[in-house]
Amino acid sequence: MNLKRIIGSHAANLQEQWECNRLFQLGKLVPILSEVRPLTEAAEAARLVQNNRHIGKVGVLALAPETGFGVTDPELRERIGAQTLNPLRDLSQQTRTPALAG
Repeated sequence: MNLKRIIGSHAANLQEQWECNRLFQLGKLVPILSEVRPLTEAAEAARLVQNNRHIGKVGVLALAPETGFGVTDPELRERIGAQTLNPLRDLSQQTRTPALAG
């Protein structure tokens, strides 16, 4: 049995994290999630990342039937705008890689 230990670190101090959250609230920082795939395509999504054939981040829907179920502040999301939040999403659909063989 191989034992593994995960050692973490702090990404930021309290002031830096507060500022990061403030910038997210203002829509100045956005995660670059280029595509979201259903759980049935998780293996293909992992293969895209493994082979560096993706743009931005690739998400997999695990407990949600479609995107948008994690939105906790619809007014803020509407104010920031879908294009600002997902600048690569349309690009990803245009260049989406067909299923990879083997």
